[in-house]
Amino acid sequence: MVTHLVPEMSPFEIVPVIASYHLSVSRSLIYGHMIHQKHVATVVCLPSFSPEWAIRVCGAPESDYSVVLTETATSLWCCAKPTEVPVTIRERPICPKIAHSIEVIWIALLRDVRQPDDLAFGLDGETYHFSFSAPFHGFLAGMTWSPRSETPAGKLVTLTQALRDYVQADSQSSDGHTGLICELIEWFRLQGITGL
Repeated sequence: MVTHLVPEMSPFEIVPVIASYHLSVSRSLIYGHMIHQKHVATVVCLPSFSPEWAIRVCGAPESDYSVVLTETATSLWCCAKPTEVPVTIRERPICPKIAHSIEVIWIALLRDVRQPDDLAFGLDGETYHFSFSAPFHGFLAGMTWSPRSETPAGKLVTLTQALRDYVQADSQSSDGHTGLICELIEWFRLQGITGL
């Protein structure tokens, strides 16, 4: 059982159809909607049978933070014209303290990326690609495939789902999502991640 994030694959070793798919997703969800902030924590979710989506927590310690959700209208997998698939963009401000905690969690788990003893991947499920970039941190990246919910990687996936729900929620129901986000941050603090 993989409990942590694993290294991203080399772009030079990926099967061409997968490389082309990753490029289409990147163009649709990330580079088509660039965010010019100092700190950006990103996750891109590639579900097997659903549209792709990305969450970015962005801002800087001296400014406001927001959570940005980009979602494709249909799956880009084997799509003949991926650049023509509509993309929905939603953004919601988030408390700087929560955003900072999310950054700390992202950095801690991405610095712990390592090869697993038993690599588990399949054709079904969801693949999550995590990254973080900021001055003095450089660029960190790691991935996971359908992790068990009780593992650190699984809790990170649950946190990203909570962030997605937070962005999608109306203002009246966002408090419940903020509560879940804070509970997950506390879980990571109890696991020994410092700075939360």
